[in-house]
Amino acid sequence: AAAVQVYNEQVDDLLHLEHQAGSGRDMQIRNNGVIPGLTWVTCKRPETMLEAFARARTNLVYAETKLNKASSRSHAIFQIRLSRRERSKAPAGAARQV
Repeated sequence: AAAVQVYNEQVDDLLHLEHQAGSGRDMQIRNNGVIPGLTWVTCKRPETMLEAFARARTNLVYAETKLNKASSRSHAIFQIRLSRRERSKAPAGAARQV
């Protein structure tokens, strides 16, 4: 999973470990929307993905406007990359559970 915030054509990495210190800010978008150096968190369990989502939300920047006190005037994007693995086959002669 990865997360970015886009504001005024600036892209910030919301999952960068040093985000609060200013790292992962103003990242460049390359060919086909790829962001080199973007932090990707491997999520093997749903809880890990929810933790990444919560961490990204805490790093969002909000700017108050006259019309909306919780407006950010930005876009937050949480990306999930799914991969599929082949299941390992049981060795020949092994008992099969039904």
